[in-house]
Amino acid sequence: MKGGTISDNTATTKGTSVGSKAMGGGVCVSGSGSKFIMEGNSPKITGNEVKKAGSGTDLLTIGGGVCVCDGATFEMKAGSIENNKALEGDQRYFGHTGGGVCVGDSVDGGTSDATFTMKGGTISDNKAGYGGGVAVTSNSLFKMSGSDSKISGNKATYTDEAPPYKKLGSGGGVFVLYGTLDMTGGVINGNEAGYGGGIHGNARGSNNGEIVVSGNSTISNNIADSGGGITSEYKLSIKEHDSKTPTIKENKANSICGGIYLRYNNILSFTGGTVTGNTVFDSFGLGKGMYLETNGTKVEMSGSATVDKNNDVHLGGSNSSNYAYITVTGALTEQHAATLTMRSDFGYTEGREVVKGGGFPLTLDYINKFPITKQTIPEQEWTTELGTNALKLKKK
Repeated sequence: MKGGTISDNTATTKGTSVGSKAMGGGVCVSGSGSKFIMEGNSPKITGNEVKKAGSGTDLLTIGGGVCVCDGATFEMKAGSIENNKALEGDQRYFGHTGGGVCVGDSVDGGTSDATFTMKGGTISDNKAGYGGGVAVTSNSLFKMSGSDSKISGNKATYTDEAPPYKKLGSGGGVFVLYGTLDMTGGVINGNEAGYGGGIHGNARGSNNGEIVVSGNSTISNNIADSGGGITSEYKLSIKEHDSKTPTIKENKANSICGGIYLRYNNILSFTGGTVTGNTVFDSFGLGKGMYLETNGTKVEMSGSATVDKNNDVHLGGSNSSNYAYITVTGALTEQHAATLTMRSDFGYTEGREVVKGGGFPLTLDYINKFPITKQTIPEQEWTTELGTNALKLKKK
């Protein structure tokens, strides 16, 4: 497709039979060896929709603009996928998935093995319950690179009229479940959702999906009730690529974490990049930069990774058996790594380990790399001391 427009088309489910699918309102690319290329003079896929027929149960609507599945590939070098919808359907996760694009088509982690490669163009102003802009599923892959690639202005919502943020869906820009998002460049910005304004990596069953954010990538100005920039529940990597590092900045959340919200048994490998300028609307909100739910949520830091001084990392957990902490797995090269915050009413406890060395020997200078936010109830200044390869809370 080197120009022109695919617009105002609708794909509907086949009757009301359980599991019936509507796939690709504008374009559906299916089968090994099948390939679709967008390039040239501003091609456009716009105003398309996937809808359900009747009132059956477990009806699936996938890819309002584009669906890529069963070994097929899609290359986007230019143009736009915009104003498409996947709002109907009632099967959880797949009832209304991928407003602009859905890569993969299976409900429970099948092996669709489809690939969408984005090297330029925009995916914008699309709507769906899961993945307003893009959904990646079924062992499939979405690769995003280049400075001209942009996913913006999409909404994860269950209705055409956007309700308050707390009622919105998941993954305003990108939703990942059983798939992989590999982002080495480009911008994800200005998207909205309930969880993961920019990106939501969902954990379900034996999820083997992954989110990788690296290189000259920017995730900015997204908004959500929880996890303005990213909500991750399974596996996330933020790292250097081609001597460049990503930025997660100026995202906003209504209640939990403006930057990166880490849930359940998520593992974050943070070896390069910056988290900065993120905010939480609620004065009692948790974590401007990053929030770790419990000690089941793993964060491994090394290299040039840093959460800027204008942000913080909130270490969750309700008692000594599940207090969250950060693991340092290699030398941190920046002077400041992260400011650490705990719950004022019960999180600040003498001797609590907030940073641990993981195969790397911590030294006294790491006390200054991880300053501690002042406790407010009651008011108390805190620092850390070096114990057995761990930084422990200590009153000043």
